[in-house]
Amino acid sequence: DGLCVLFGNILKTLQLVKKTIFWAIDFVPEARFGSALKNWIYHSINTHGYTHSDEMWDLSPRMAEARSKYLNFPESKYKMRRLVPYGSWTERIQRYSWEKCKQHQLVFMGILLEKQGVQLVLQAIPDIVKKLPDFHFVIIGGGPYRDELETLVKKLKIEKYCTFTGKIPDHQDLEKVIAQSGVAVAPYIAKLDTWTYYADPGKVKTYLACGVPVVLTDLPWNAKAIQEANAGVIVEEDSSEIATAVITLMKANNGQSWRENASEYAKNYSYDVMFKKVEAYL
Repeated sequence: DGLCVLFGNILKTLQLVKKTIFWAIDFVPEARFGSALKNWIYHSINTHGYTHSDEMWDLSPRMAEARSKYLNFPESKYKMRRLVPYGSWTERIQRYSWEKCKQHQLVFMGILLEKQGVQLVLQAIPDIVKKLPDFHFVIIGGGPYRDELETLVKKLKIEKYCTFTGKIPDHQDLEKVIAQSGVAVAPYIAKLDTWTYYADPGKVKTYLACGVPVVLTDLPWNAKAIQEANAGVIVEEDSSEIATAVITLMKANNGQSWRENASEYAKNYSYDVMFKKVEAYL
């Protein structure tokens, strides 16, 4: 957080702190806030942090590219910059084999906002159930768009195929629901999403750490790498494409391979692995 590191750098100037590290969790080029003044303050404070912190840690490689493009902040101005993305507690998660999981259960986790694209999944359900009559969609989380989504469920007459759980407070309970599912979904809508392109969405990492392949749009910085690892499938922001991808994964003869690929990819971002890397930096 830029404001936190600002105070840290002030304390460093007063020789009360030896070293500061700015771990940036977001970058929004424009309209981070609804006020031009607030946006100017946001970028000014962050730019001070980029310049004066001893190390700059980014969630994704796109952050530095965006600073160069939108803020004219070149690589040479950092004292030290590293890539430190979000991770997951991979080792603690109980994963389920393809034979033992709920193969036709799709899961979404996150704050319910229009940009998350859950409405596209709901619109895909009538096509999915033609091929998978026992299909079920579990939607974990709450948010301001929940009422609209529940209205759409009623309009499409798909109530029996959907469950809104609300927020699951205990993260291990949350991981269990995800790990028991056959497929996960993250259909971000690019024109509505000012955060995800430059950041590192934690839910995708959680899906993969649970051993669940993910259907996602090409917005997260590592989406193509996930697809190349056969741990997920990239789709357009289109309900028919989502339906096809979900059906394909759920009817796959190599379902266990997809789950193993997801788990293997997630090992790269295990917090145990990442903490060792961070410790080496320090």
